[in-house]
Amino acid sequence: MTIYVVKTGSETLRIREEDFGCTIWSRDKYAEGDASTLDVLRRLSEGNSIEKITADISEENDIPLKEVYTGLLPMFQELSKAGWFLEELKMLEDKQ
Repeated sequence: MTIYVVKTGSETLRIREEDFGCTIWSRDKYAEGDASTLDVLRRLSEGNSIEKITADISEENDIPLKEVYTGLLPMFQELSKAGWFLEELKMLEDKQ
């Protein structure tokens, strides 16, 4: 079982790889994500910025950067409901 750790705002999140994607939790909040969510959060846990992650995804999949922003926006909107990744959400919204 692989567990990744990501800091967002004042919270430390743990992300556990699951068959369906991932579970995400902090001290008092819990969420689930799909394989794409796991991939992005894994990259964040490795110290990559959201700018680098979006550029890498664009290059790896040969799709325009704007499509990556549009594709990731709903994921970060959902995670922001728990108060997580607000800065990353703002950056993606600004790129729209």
